[in-house]
Amino acid sequence: LGLPCSQTGRGCSLPLPDTPRLRGRPARAMNTTPSDLLHKMSKKIAQLTKVIYHLNSKGEDHDAQIGALAAAYEGEIDEIIADAAKRIEVHRAAAQRAAAREADRSALLETKKAYEREVSTA
Repeated sequence: LGLPCSQTGRGCSLPLPDTPRLRGRPARAMNTTPSDLLHKMSKKIAQLTKVIYHLNSKGEDHDAQIGALAAAYEGEIDEIIADAAKRIEVHRAAAQRAAAREADRSALLETKKAYEREVSTA
């Protein structure tokens, strides 16, 4: 693909000025047949199809993992809410018992004061 150099008489490594270049290499348009080109294109299409399939399946796997993780977190949140509700109920019952004891104590004190007034007036 080179012209003979005037100093050495051998072929130069420089391409002809009008030779198209692909990726830094001269194009080999002369020795590429349509069947070779079709074969190369088919191989490239198959390769790209594999890449697209891999990316799609990787995305679907990622979506499935995210769904499973979200479900696990939702279950954990439900457990935390149920535990909190139980604790609230325990404390509510304790507060009601304390209020009942305080009401009983107040009633007892009122009864005692009434008795002491009655005894002191009698």
